[in-house]
Amino acid sequence: MWELIKECVERLLSARVHPDPEVPSPTIGTLVFVLAIVWVGVFGLWVILRLGLWVFGRRNGSTEDGRTDMKDDLCASETPPGIAPNSEGDDVVYAPCIVALVDIMGQKQQIEALRQPPASSEDCQSLIEALRNTVGRIMCLRQAFRDSFEAMSQPNAPGALHELLTDKQREDMAQLRRLGLHTCSLSDTLVAFAPLAAAGSLPSMHGIFAVLHACAHVILAGMAYDLAIRGGVEVGWAVEFTDPAHKRCGVGEIYGAPLSDADTLESEVARWPRIVVGTELVKMLEANAKANASDTHGVCNREWAKACRELVFRDVDGAHALDYLGKAVAEMQERQATPSDLRQVAAAVLRGRERVVENHKRSCDEGQHKVALGYAVLRDYYESRLRLPVWQRIMGSSTP
Repeated sequence: MWELIKECVERLLSARVHPDPEVPSPTIGTLVFVLAIVWVGVFGLWVILRLGLWVFGRRNGSTEDGRTDMKDDLCASETPPGIAPNSEGDDVVYAPCIVALVDIMGQKQQIEALRQPPASSEDCQSLIEALRNTVGRIMCLRQAFRDSFEAMSQPNAPGALHELLTDKQREDMAQLRRLGLHTCSLSDTLVAFAPLAAAGSLPSMHGIFAVLHACAHVILAGMAYDLAIRGGVEVGWAVEFTDPAHKRCGVGEIYGAPLSDADTLESEVARWPRIVVGTELVKMLEANAKANASDTHGVCNREWAKACRELVFRDVDGAHALDYLGKAVAEMQERQATPSDLRQVAAAVLRGRERVVENHKRSCDEGQHKVALGYAVLRDYYESRLRLPVWQRIMGSSTP
């Protein structure tokens, strides 16, 4: 093709310089026609290549439930110096999830007791006691969170709606539970996240319901251990990394906006012991609670969203927070806990209120006005919730 263009140009130039009457002279129109054919051919080849790449990407770039699988793209990138690639490859999934970040307050002072190695038997006993009050309690809270999530994530729909589910929908519920809860821990900070959709199914509010109840359970357990809890909960799309070697343990890592948002809620918005609920999560609950759904899955989501909404209240500063002493949590404790467990819950809540009053008085005496204001709000929260009839019944039944 390029030879033809070259010949046409040479003949055109030679005809201009040395005209030969026996040789027909090519015209400008002929040259333009040839160039047009070349341009159309090149453009057509480019279109075919782009279409082929798009079809190939559609076949290999996403999973059947719409979650983008970026494993091949990331593995194809150049490995940074000093980092050996995983021979088995990492699973990288981009999906909607709920993230809870919980921090145990006041651990900095406790860590001071662990700074120096023991020099005597008395020091060993002191170290053991310090470990029991720090590491031991943190491990207990981590386990309490997971136990509560597992207990609340049973694949059952709210109330009688379970009987209306099809076999496929029940399988989806069971798959959601198998996806389970993933946790990452760093010192006194716990990050827990759960996917909101099983493979091939629509997003479910059941995971949110389980995580919120687990957060409330951790705060109540923290009261029993004299620990103050502060945290944040948010939903959003995030990248989940799952090491194949850890798949059986359900341990993974997460990266994305909901984790960053949960950290901001804990560190900047919460300010005093409470768990703040993010704006996106509140919007999701409101939308699903008001949804005019007629299919079974949509109706279940609506009922779960309503149940979740009862676990959230608007605090005095306008932020949405977890109502861990609210009516919904108290009624579930009254309904499911044994009499012995109820007595422990009542004692923990009363001890928690005493600690709030003590911290408020100490911060006032020390001139920590911002801290005192937070504990004053928290004290009023305790007083208002413990006046609820359900808490009055629990406290009355726990009295010997």
